[in-house]
Amino acid sequence: MKPCVECGKSFAPWRYDQKFCSPACRERFKKRKQRLRRQGEGLCPQCGKPLIERPFRKTHDKARQRITYCRECRNKFAERHKALVESR
Repeated sequence: MKPCVECGKSFAPWRYDQKFCSPACRERFKKRKQRLRRQGEGLCPQCGKPLIERPFRKTHDKARQRITYCRECRNKFAERHKALVESR
């Protein structure tokens, strides 16, 4: 038995070099890694376009820093949130 790199669940690998318990865990890990890389490069973590603003907002508490997205992604998320709130 081997622990999954993404979720930590124990699984029986089919191959000696298998790291993930499922394709879903593998894709989730890949997406998270891609977002972190983009964030470190000062790009939008969602789409990879350059940011106009700084990648992090200035705050006094480093644990509360939030990711900033590009204008298009921010507007898309705001519209989706507004639609969710209105449908309740």
